[in-house]
Amino acid sequence: MMQLACDDGFRFEEPQPAHKPNLKKIPGRLIGKYLRSDSSRHLIIDPQHIIEWENLELKLHIDSLDLEIDSTQLPANPQEFIELLDGSHQVNLQFIEGDSVLVRYNYRDTLFTISEYNVIRRFKGHYFLNRSREGRVTWSVDLLTLKKRKLSLSDINIPKDITSLEEITEIEKRVGPSGRLKGYKLKPTRRELNKLMDLGFTRTAEYIKVE
Repeated sequence: MMQLACDDGFRFEEPQPAHKPNLKKIPGRLIGKYLRSDSSRHLIIDPQHIIEWENLELKLHIDSLDLEIDSTQLPANPQEFIELLDGSHQVNLQFIEGDSVLVRYNYRDTLFTISEYNVIRRFKGHYFLNRSREGRVTWSVDLLTLKKRKLSLSDINIPKDITSLEEITEIEKRVGPSGRLKGYKLKPTRRELNKLMDLGFTRTAEYIKVE
């Protein structure tokens, strides 16, 4: 999802809200297709998954590409595509008309899949996406909110939110063996979580429901 400033960012000692049941599937009111308000990325929500994706095709001058490509990778036939893969990103390049290149960009990232280590809970009309890794005991938490047709996906902004969070709940620094800061851990009460929902989840991606 959103990249945090330190290794693990904020981690919670237990899924949020504490003592609330896990939902067996993503509620029907959330299911659908969304378009991100600040880009051409889409969000697909089904009963088990939340997936972000984007497909683009554009024609550029070759000098505008900030890529280093081994000349041995260039195809003998200029109509063939060069495929570059980087995790959830896929770029296909086709060199055409001398100094021009056709770029096809595909991005696909599964943000959330319901499982033992990915649980969703509901609280006051909001949905908490709790994610952990096998063998770990702490959880990262994102806040999902749908109002009319606008969907907001929020997390805690490091280091911007540190000062305001310390005024709400106790925060424990997580330091590695070398002394490097790995992140922060917290265990808010129900009352503190209410305040965190308003003041702590400030980094937000917004989507508009299109289907």
